[in-house]
This record gives sequence, C-alpha cells and structure tokens, in this order.
Amino acid sequence: GTLDALAAVCFIVGYLSRSDLFNEQTFRFLPRLIVTLLALMLFAHWRTQILMEFFFCMIERVPQVLY
Repeated sequence: GTLDALAAVCFIVGYLSRSDLFNEQTFRFLPRLIVTLLALMLFAHWRTQILMEFFFCMIERVPQVLY
C-alpha cells in the first residue's frame, strides 16, 4: 500500500543519490513528497471509511460493556 510505494521510492532515490547522479537535496525530497501525496490522494478515502466503521462499531458496543 502506501508504505510500500514510499519505501520503494526512498530506496530508488537513495540508490541514485549514492551513485552521485543527484546531489541536490531537492532531488531526494521531491519524489518522496510526490509519492506521499499521491498515496494520500488514492488511499485517504478508504482509510477514513475503515476508521469510521471501527468508530461506529465501538460506539455500538458501549452498552454491552457497561451493562
């Protein structure tokens, strides 16, 4: 998912920066930022839906726990 894509980009950018192709901080930061923003755009709705379902499930179980 999100972390896999970010880890892949970090690995590739790290490899390229070690081979002296890119020495600028910008070239190391920009791909990570782009992948993070893309992953958020793609998966934020899905993650929010899962968290909302979990929250409503916990609220429905409150009476069972209290009584």
